[in-house]
Amino acid sequence: MRAWILLSIPLGLALSFSGDDGRGVKPKRAPLQQSQALSASIDSRLSARWVEQGVQPALGVDELTLARRLWLDLLGTIPSLAELRALERVPEPERRAWLLERAFTDPRFDAVLAERLARIAVGGRDTKQDDLLYRRGRLVTWLTAQVRQNRPWDELVRELLTAEGLSTDAPAVNFAVSQDVDPVKLAARTTRAFLGVRIDCAQCHDHPFTRWKQRDFEGLAAFFARTERQIGGVRDQSKGELEFQLPGAAAGMGMGVAMGSMAPDDEAHREAKEQEQDWPQDGEEPKDGEAPQDDEEDDDEKLVRAPFGQPVRVVRDPKQPLDPAIETRTVQPRVPLAPELLPAIEGRRGRRRALAAWVTHPDNPFFARALVNRFWLWLMGRGLVEPVDELDSSAPRDEVLLELLARDFRRSGYDLRHLIRAIVGTRAYALSSAQAEGAGEAEGALEAMALRPLKALRGDQLASAVLQSTSFRAYDEQRAPLLRLAFWGGRNGFVERHADDLALEEPEEETLLQRLHLLNGDQVTERTKADDPFGTAQRLALLAPDDEVALDAAFLATLTRRPSPAERDYFGGLLAEVEGDNGKRAEVLADLLWCLLNTTEFAWSR
Repeated sequence: MRAWILLSIPLGLALSFSGDDGRGVKPKRAPLQQSQALSASIDSRLSARWVEQGVQPALGVDELTLARRLWLDLLGTIPSLAELRALERVPEPERRAWLLERAFTDPRFDAVLAERLARIAVGGRDTKQDDLLYRRGRLVTWLTAQVRQNRPWDELVRELLTAEGLSTDAPAVNFAVSQDVDPVKLAARTTRAFLGVRIDCAQCHDHPFTRWKQRDFEGLAAFFARTERQIGGVRDQSKGELEFQLPGAAAGMGMGVAMGSMAPDDEAHREAKEQEQDWPQDGEEPKDGEAPQDDEEDDDEKLVRAPFGQPVRVVRDPKQPLDPAIETRTVQPRVPLAPELLPAIEGRRGRRRALAAWVTHPDNPFFARALVNRFWLWLMGRGLVEPVDELDSSAPRDEVLLELLARDFRRSGYDLRHLIRAIVGTRAYALSSAQAEGAGEAEGALEAMALRPLKALRGDQLASAVLQSTSFRAYDEQRAPLLRLAFWGGRNGFVERHADDLALEEPEEETLLQRLHLLNGDQVTERTKADDPFGTAQRLALLAPDDEVALDAAFLATLTRRPSPAERDYFGGLLAEVEGDNGKRAEVLADLLWCLLNTTEFAWSR
């Protein structure tokens, strides 16, 4: 099968690239000048900081290194040899603009950005396995379509928070399903993903280091109390409350407990009773920021959660009166700050819609900051605040810059493309990972954002890079469907064996197991065989007119650079020894490709 698929590769295109690629309709976007203005403001702020701190920034990278960086960040792979040949035909002063336009109009960008947003919303592919109700792939496909239309971030978040239906028909529903439609889990994920704060740390007790109280988290969870998973999908009910059962009240009270709760000690009971004083009792007016209590309660089924325990759903016979010995308190929806931003709760779907409006309100101090901080980490290697979900407790590396980005993001109408284009258009994005001579300590330069951090490639990036490096043309939408299918099959197989933690938003440092997988795995070995008539080594041996062109092509296809003088001398000498023997020449080139794919340089973004 492999042979007849590869037969469809046009050999004549091996070392060249032809003209216009006929990419799709351009999405609506903010004017380019607006992005360029933000890029200039970012650079101005960073330059002022470098002067204040006496930090010497690194030099800028060349166009080849920038191309590799942009392709890995925005397209999830490295540039093909054909794309690099096309770049070198562009006049030098225009090359950076050409790279940016090329990346932003490539359909692969939409897919990469959609996957990035999915990891923010529901976590990576290993966070929760797909089942009958959860379809992460369907969510990513839907997000790809939204990104292609350049739909604003606040609109996407509102739909994710309020969607109803089946996860296959209404893909945004996968956000709720990813958290098992559990009010506690949904409140935690909402605040971490969309606000960049860990209010769920106050789930069992007041947060010891920030302002969040236990009642803040409980009030957020109450917005999801009426959201249920049914045969027809996720749906909001017109009744139902989140009720917190005080410790020791679950057992022996004529109730059927669906899931067990942790038995708290006496001290926990006393703390819970003290906290209960802060909540409005029946008939009392709620405090500022707390929603008024609804007219009716549905006592047939209530979600009950014991403090210091796990959520339980308690079902009791509606004919049986509630035992007065059971100590519970009903939690009404409330927001932990800025209650004036919360609209009135109206209608069956009012609770989630009100919460979504509050989360995405322009005056919510965390919403815009959370996204721009995550994107800065993605594109620049370090977040302005780390961890990314501690905006409330960790000091920013640069408060002025963080506010500058957040303010512009709001003014742009939460335009994701505009934000990304502005960041990658900065001088700072194009700084080298190597310090200039006499520049001082590297850590100080990294902290001042005057030096590019090295970034390990995720497993999916590394797999795509391996596959792309051994194909002279890009695996984009112009490739034959069968070739793209083979690419995705090889990519997914590599990722499964690479042992990456796909639940993480950003990769950790490369492990020994991952390095051994590259050295001994069949992906690299199979694609660098000397005796494969359709393999890269054989094609280089046959099509490269001389050794210098062959070496340039091998290094450009793998490391996106030309060989150094020392590398050229060494490998050129090996090729000179087998001059005139194409079989031996292919063996030398195959060994060279295998070596390059197993270098640390290949597995990192520099």
